[in-house]
Amino acid sequence: MRAAIRNSNLPFPAARITVNLAPADLRKEGPMYDLPIALGLLAAQELLPAGALLGTLLAGELALDGSVRPVGGAVNLALLAGQEELDVLLGEVNASEAALIDEVKVYPARTLREALQHLSGHVPLTPAQAPDFSDDGSVPLDLADLKGQGQARRALEIALAGGHNLLH
Repeated sequence: MRAAIRNSNLPFPAARITVNLAPADLRKEGPMYDLPIALGLLAAQELLPAGALLGTLLAGELALDGSVRPVGGAVNLALLAGQEELDVLLGEVNASEAALIDEVKVYPARTLREALQHLSGHVPLTPAQAPDFSDDGSVPLDLADLKGQGQARRALEIALAGGHNLLH
């Protein structure tokens, strides 16, 4: 975190810092908290206007150079944001995936600095657009492109091969 902030040409306090991810009984894992923790630290230094983090769900892993890496669960995060009536700020790679949820504005940030500039209102990001999956024949759809869900994909392949109904 320190390297990502400093390599983004942003100040990192010399004081000792404790980050409390409360409540303790909720399981927290993975790198998705890097971006929100870094932005919270910058907000504590008053580099963001008061309340700039309110109304936005943040998630992303920070690389040492300050770039925002993708995290898992972007669609689930967008669903949660929709329920809570929040915008979403994610890494650029995740943004189009999260934009599949229509009722949510998803902002793609390539770097920590871009996220900071967007939240402070200096350089607003353009909301991400969901990918177009309409089958116009230009890109053939193929089950081989699906990642994960191995058992479900195999069941689908067997049903399709045998001409079986999938609705039962």
